Amino acid sequence: MKKKNLIITFLLFFVLLWMGTIFYLSSMNTNESNGKSKNIVGEIIEITSRVTHHHYSTDEKEKLVEEFNKPIRKIAHASVYFILAILILNFLLAINFKKERKYSLVLSITILICFLFAITDEYHQTFVEGRTGQFSDVLIDTSGAFLSSVIFILIDKKKKSRKSKRLVDSVNSQCL
Repeated sequence: MKKKNLIITFLLFFVLLWMGTIFYLSSMNTNESNGKSKNIVGEIIEITSRVTHHHYSTDEKEKLVEEFNKPIRKIAHASVYFILAILILNFLLAINFKKERKYSLVLSITILICFLFAITDEYHQTFVEGRTGQFSDVLIDTSGAFLSSVIFILIDKKKKSRKSKRLVDSVNSQCL
């Protein structure tokens, strides 16, 4: 029982750590946040340039950074909540739902937590210089959480199905 409590504690720690990371990223003013994402987009363009052997001029690179910055930022929104949902799902399955595998309940709770956290995160951004809270970002965040939840549960069900099949095969082979 102590091992289970330790696992639950660690899972909760990672959920809270990831929420703290999201809060920290949301605390950056618009120049910091936009600057970091533009640097990341620039690095992606550099790597792509090396792989494809297509070298962009400085002007072309700056245009590409401007063009791809917003979509990459939105993907980042969905991605951090994709990860948050996986952490929450692991936590929920560890605390109580593992035996019964109430997937719809686990999915609903996970999506609700991510949705509510996304709302508070966007509200928090209204207090940060140059940032705004946008409901469209809440929807993007929640979409990332929903997608990871569905994928996680489908994988978990597939694992359970394989495990059951192995058990049945084992029993059948012993009966023969």
